[in-house]
Amino acid sequence: MLNKHGVGTIYFGVKQNGDVIGQDVSESSLRDVSRTVYESIKPQIYPVIKEEILDDRSTIKVEFSGENTHVYFRNKFCFLYKT
Repeated sequence: MLNKHGVGTIYFGVKQNGDVIGQDVSESSLRDVSRTVYESIKPQIYPVIKEEILDDRSTIKVEFSGENTHVYFRNKFCFLYKT
């Protein structure tokens, strides 16, 4: 998403088909997601991570944007988007 469109949103607690199943959300889980993003994606991105209620269930919403054409995840994958 980031490589191709420059923006994206990921929800934890929502299936790929859009069904909301919910997610346990606490300060600790929000911190864990933030730390994983910080440690795993290079060059660094600074997402907005927050709890969002969908269909009366808690989810974790991660919104991000960036302008880099190469994004590495855990130093193993590199995706290149050419316009």
